[in-house]
Amino acid sequence: MDIDMNGLGSQYIKRSFESLTDDLEFLFERLNVPVCLAAVLIDGPNTAISRDLLRKTCDSLPIRYSEYLLPQNIGLEKVVALIESLNREKDIHGLIIEVPSSLESKLNLLYGYISPQKDIRLNDEDYHKIEKFGLDPHEKYILSILMMLEKAFNTAVYQA
Repeated sequence: MDIDMNGLGSQYIKRSFESLTDDLEFLFERLNVPVCLAAVLIDGPNTAISRDLLRKTCDSLPIRYSEYLLPQNIGLEKVVALIESLNREKDIHGLIIEVPSSLESKLNLLYGYISPQKDIRLNDEDYHKIEKFGLDPHEKYILSILMMLEKAFNTAVYQA
C-alpha cells in the first residue's frame, strides 16, 4: 500500500491547527476579560499579511479585533500618535504593525513605540520554532497568528 506522506502531513498539520484553535477558543471563553487585538496596517505593495485570515481567526475565537488601515503616504508622526493612543487603551491586549516592504526600514522604529505589555510580535526564537516544522508559507502564517494570539491571551490573563 502506497501512502501519500504529503497528504498525511498536510492533514496532520490541518488537524493540529484546528486543535490549537479549539484549545485557544476554550481558554479565551474561560477568561472573564474580553481579549482585544489591534492591528495598525500601512497599505502598499508587498504587504504580506493576510488581513482576512487574521480577521477570520479572531472572529472564530472570542477576540475583539480592531484594524487601522493607513495609506502608505501617511506621515510617521501620525502612525506614532496612533500607536501611542492604542497603548493607552486598557482593553487592548495585543498590538501588531504591518508595513509594505518599501517601509521595512521604519518597522523597528515603529515597534519601539509599542508598549512592551502590548507587543505580541514574534521574536527570533518564535520564528526558529516555526521553521523547524517545515511548513508551507500559508501554514507558517497560520501558526504565527496563533502564537501572537497566545501572547495576547497571556497579556489579558496578566491584566485580569
